[in-house]
Amino acid sequence: MNSNKQILDDVSASMAIENMPLSENDRNRILYCLENPSKLNKIVSELVSTHTIREKITA
Repeated sequence: MNSNKQILDDVSASMAIENMPLSENDRNRILYCLENPSKLNKIVSELVSTHTIREKITA
């Protein structure tokens, strides 16, 4: 099984290839998710909520 560091390095390399390098916050978040798998769904929900653009509806 891959260590968390190896997984993080693999993800970082893949993102760098796509010209989307990971920030320090990204790296910390990924490590946190790998070390706390029971909290993954909550973290993903928070990220989706943070980055969802809500349309203003005017009547």
